[in-house]
Amino acid sequence: MTDTSKRFKTTMSHTGILYDDNLEFCFTQDAKQGQSNYRFEFDGMEEPSQMNLLNDNPNIVSWDYVRDGAFQNILTEGSCTLEFKWTENQNITQEDLDKYETYLLSQLNWNITKDLDNKTFTASYSYDAPFTEWSPAPVAYLLKTPEIKLTLDSDNSEILCCSRKMEDWSGWNVRNIDIPAATTKSLDRPECTNCYMVFCKEVSIGETVLEKWAVRNIESAFIDVTNNNNEPCKVVQYYK
Repeated sequence: MTDTSKRFKTTMSHTGILYDDNLEFCFTQDAKQGQSNYRFEFDGMEEPSQMNLLNDNPNIVSWDYVRDGAFQNILTEGSCTLEFKWTENQNITQEDLDKYETYLLSQLNWNITKDLDNKTFTASYSYDAPFTEWSPAPVAYLLKTPEIKLTLDSDNSEILCCSRKMEDWSGWNVRNIDIPAATTKSLDRPECTNCYMVFCKEVSIGETVLEKWAVRNIESAFIDVTNNNNEPCKVVQYYK
């Protein structure tokens, strides 16, 4: 695993939950508009062995650990902007920007600005609970640019990510679903060894109330989850 400390800055405040001495889940706390996560150089992360390409496009990539769910930021409340910057050395084309726009819009309702001349691509999104069924976690693929910045656009925005503690990062899958306000939904567990669910707001499973950001390793084939809030609740499932 590449050391990220020399290429990454954050002004967000995070709280972490270590579960089963296995996975650590982090979420923003007391977030303020303008706080950000900022990757400002490649620092070895451009190695082909560490990447998958989107439709064989070398400029739209998913690093192995992101594709397996680690450090993948998932907006669960509020709004954010994703910004990419590059130089002529990266050989980003208008076709790349168009294809990446198509990819993003296939998942979420982004407001996108493409500026090839000034070598920037920005995409803004406000959480709107889009996933009524289990769906892959969005934005597993990124433009292959040295600068990538995720900025919160409103106070109290919330972002969840998983940072792994175990040595083996490979083979994990991530999917998410949004439960409407004051609604009960039956959620299934895929065939797997471990299935962790993160509940991004308070929910109930039967008579048991789980607080916001609770994590459970689910063993049942199905569980009925009730969203106890007057707004949607995102549930994120990490399984292997």
